[in-house]
Amino acid sequence: MKITFKDFLGTFILPIKTASKLLEVSFKQLPLRTVIGDFFSVASSIGFVAIPAFLAGLIFILLEQGRDTLLLVVEKMIVLDLWPLICLLVSLVIYSGFAELGVRYAIYISDNSGRNLTDERVFFRKTSQKLLAALFLLWPFLITMVGLVICYFRATYLSDLQRNVSFGICFALIYWLMAAMTSLYFDKFGKSAPGNAQDTRLGERSLSKKERFWLGKLYGIYDDYIYTLPKPSTFISTPFKTPIISFTDLFKSTPTVNETFLQDPLIIKKDRKIPDEFQLVGNNVSSGKKELFKWVYRIPTSFYKTLHFQIIGMASCSSIILVAIALPEAGSGIYQKIGAPALVCLAFGCYCGLYAGLLFLDKALLRSSPISVRLLIAIVVIVFSVFNHDHPVRITQEQLPKRPTVARQFDRWFKSYVNRIDSTNAPRTDPNKKYPVFFICAEGGALRTGAYTGLYLTKLEEIMSDSLGIDLRGSIFAMSGVSGGAVGLGVYNAIAYRQKDIQQDNATRLATSFFSHDALSPLIGKMFFGEFLNLFWPRNIDRFSRATALEKSWEQAYGEFSGPSHNVFSSNFIENNPDSLSPLLIFNTSEVESGFQCWVSNLEPDIMLFKDKRDLFLRKIRQVRYSTAINFSSRFPLFSPGAAIRADSGKAKLHYVDGGYVENKGTASMLEVFQILKAKSSNFKNVVPVMIYLQFSDEASAPVNDINFANELTEIIYGIYNTRSGRTSTSEQLLKNAVADHNRGLNVDQPLRSKSVPMNWVLSSQSIENINRDINEKLTDTTSKGIIAVVREVKTRYPKNG
Repeated sequence: MKITFKDFLGTFILPIKTASKLLEVSFKQLPLRTVIGDFFSVASSIGFVAIPAFLAGLIFILLEQGRDTLLLVVEKMIVLDLWPLICLLVSLVIYSGFAELGVRYAIYISDNSGRNLTDERVFFRKTSQKLLAALFLLWPFLITMVGLVICYFRATYLSDLQRNVSFGICFALIYWLMAAMTSLYFDKFGKSAPGNAQDTRLGERSLSKKERFWLGKLYGIYDDYIYTLPKPSTFISTPFKTPIISFTDLFKSTPTVNETFLQDPLIIKKDRKIPDEFQLVGNNVSSGKKELFKWVYRIPTSFYKTLHFQIIGMASCSSIILVAIALPEAGSGIYQKIGAPALVCLAFGCYCGLYAGLLFLDKALLRSSPISVRLLIAIVVIVFSVFNHDHPVRITQEQLPKRPTVARQFDRWFKSYVNRIDSTNAPRTDPNKKYPVFFICAEGGALRTGAYTGLYLTKLEEIMSDSLGIDLRGSIFAMSGVSGGAVGLGVYNAIAYRQKDIQQDNATRLATSFFSHDALSPLIGKMFFGEFLNLFWPRNIDRFSRATALEKSWEQAYGEFSGPSHNVFSSNFIENNPDSLSPLLIFNTSEVESGFQCWVSNLEPDIMLFKDKRDLFLRKIRQVRYSTAINFSSRFPLFSPGAAIRADSGKAKLHYVDGGYVENKGTASMLEVFQILKAKSSNFKNVVPVMIYLQFSDEASAPVNDINFANELTEIIYGIYNTRSGRTSTSEQLLKNAVADHNRGLNVDQPLRSKSVPMNWVLSSQSIENINRDINEKLTDTTSKGIIAVVREVKTRYPKNG
């Protein structure tokens, strides 16, 4: 059958016209204040289901991170990887249907306004229910399409043909699904007659006519139904009183009639009688104290047979989906196939389904129970959180090799470094000659600064080798990173120093491959599905941990080009190689219990304030995997939980979160390295330090935000939060002063200027291209501030490449 565009668009026209007419009637009959109050009263009864809808809109429309995941779906479709798109379409259908049913069910249960409001207000509240259910039905599709439209205008790196075709296909498929869902929920069929409304395939009109009739009364579907008649004592006038006495005598004199006549089809009209399923639980016919005769009926659970079948089916499907998605290993590749947008929609749909299931247990099956299942679950989660060992660090069982101290390693490294320089240059006899040594500080900022750090160093390595013949790898002694910066340094360190068979001309390609890997989908899968199950168990299940998922995702990403036998990320962080001349590598982390900035490092600091507490390998942890060591620093708030360890022979449980909580650029630790080398190494006096600061932005030039709204509260919040920026700026300036004072060392700021790179654990091709463009601009800068000009400025010699 041929479907025209008018037919396609017409799917939405009829529901919109119907809603407009209903609203027009209500606005004419009711004051605006009443309309607004009743609408918000109905909306407030939705409860928990509104939270996922709000978060979904926030993620896909307002947050650049969410839009970047949608862009990633489009990019994968261009290279014919259709699984993320297919899964997104399926998840939108599931979320849409579950949200609509969850909204209707929550309102059915809570809205009993039909007992005491005017017919006009009841009519408007019914209209509001229909509008809200329709909105939640369409909401997942609408926010996804809005997100795609925004992505379309920003995906300028694609050719016009690619952009138009790829986004057009995605938009058309989502729109078609929305039209199909609209048709299933709003297209009516069957004969229409008074008292016999038409049906739809899904939605409220898919229920039996008897269920629809009683659901539409707004009596609260599980509240007892009360039928009343006035007593003769209500009336004074004999002409009114006498007929009432005669009528009431018909059921007062015979108990059997009293209990059954309201459900007797021979006495009461079919469309007015109490349903046979309703169970009489009491009446006051024999009592003379009240002004009304009252019959109280209990509505059995079996009365809403079709509705409950749908609720049970939705809750069961939600449970199955939730467990099925929580179970796969993070490194299996399944989560990348599904994609982050689909995982978010599936999770929110499952939450709606599970919440409706809990409402069914509480309000229907256990309506007479004094215990609420939802309250019981909340208590269980709180109690289990006391015994749960949070997210324990993955500690290997291998013995921790003895680490060299920073000063000893520097002396060994510097001796080799000087020999290589002198062997490739004309010998110099000046005992005070100076040698340039590179130090790297990398700021936190999720994968954007990770990719920036890793790609910058590999590209700088290539250009210094090709243009100047300088071996950058051999010129770096120390690297200090935080959060995403730690990830970038970890990747560069693995490529340059741990896997020595990788050539310099391949380093950038391999780094790009790593940072193009989708590390967000496994994290989202475990956060929304696995961690949800972890809440209901007294011990952490590592398979469901999102922290472990992130580490395994990195291991998978690195293993794709290194192979399993050479996967540095899954190997031990501390090498058992006493002859290694690897540079100092510091991953900065924050200890929750003390507030200390702590080190996870391949070398032992010679001197350090609170060394026993801050050097984690000294007493607190044993050998860990390379990916785990990095993740100590990159425990990004909310996305990654704190790392839990047992210290002091298991007596104390400590937690470690993102290194950026204390200081976000790694400069404080690097300043301590300077202090160690000055105090402990006689060779350091012959060093001209070249300090490169890889940052996401230049905080010093950032404007100060005015604090106006609710200033007494926001002053506290901003004051606490901005202490981190203050510490970071102070540490950075102290380090810069120390560098400048030591043999006129050089400070090189290299902030990532691109504002269109989201703070995320997955980067689209556009984000990678934006980062590469910014790096290329810096590395080809021929002004005096360019990195190459700075390198040439140092009037000393470097080791030759090769």
